[in-house]
Amino acid sequence: MPAKPSQTMPGSRGFTLIEVLVALAVVVVAFLAMYGGAQQIVFSVTNQQEKTFASWVAYDQLTNLRLADSLPTGDRMSGEVEMADREWRYVIEFNEVDSSNIRQAVVRVGPAEEPELILASTLGVFLVNPGPPPGSGALLITSAGAGPSADGGSDNAGADSGSNPGSDGVVE
Repeated sequence: MPAKPSQTMPGSRGFTLIEVLVALAVVVVAFLAMYGGAQQIVFSVTNQQEKTFASWVAYDQLTNLRLADSLPTGDRMSGEVEMADREWRYVIEFNEVDSSNIRQAVVRVGPAEEPELILASTLGVFLVNPGPPPGSGALLITSAGAGPSADGGSDNAGADSGSNPGSDGVVE
């Protein structure tokens, strides 16, 4: 008995192998483009996270300098710290400015394993010789009060321990 030809409706036919392969190639190219875009986003987020941690290290070093009793001597100092399960290397360069009382500190931070790579840089300005402390005969200008009160006295009377500034806010 001879094989029966397949029964199809007139005018209907399926996809050819070439059409299926072309469609599959278009889908693969689209997926590769999306994957490349996703990789770029992950790289950008990771890079931004590293820059953020490096800037935190730089600001921490400036804060440590501000909290110290005095600025270090010399024009440069460096060290390593750990933050976010990673070692960071910082370099602080001290620069003189036009005023003898002011010193500038530039902090540069990068990963410890790549010391030449700088991910963050920040600047701090420090007063080197701030002068004598208040109460040692120096003139101190205060802004505690807004002038005489309704009873004719000063708004900031008694604000300083034992001293009573006049209504102009000047203590001698």
